[in-house]
Amino acid sequence: GQLYNAVWPNSKDLVFFCHGGIISALLAHIMNLSFSQVVAHVGIKHTSITKVHFSDKEGFCAAQIEYLNDVHHLCGL
Repeated sequence: GQLYNAVWPNSKDLVFFCHGGIISALLAHIMNLSFSQVVAHVGIKHTSITKVHFSDKEGFCAAQIEYLNDVHHLCGL
């Protein structure tokens, strides 16, 4: 993956409600993979939830995927 320079502490969240292609593109960039690799191997499901965490401290940090393609909220529907 890539290292990112956190120039100040941050505890804010970003939420994206978008097409799976956009999530795949974001993940490809964050994980330093090609878009085609992510599309071929992940297959983002409709209405799935993916959570990526970056350190909230100053300094260099890498993305940590907390969950990927989670559809537990659909159980029982």
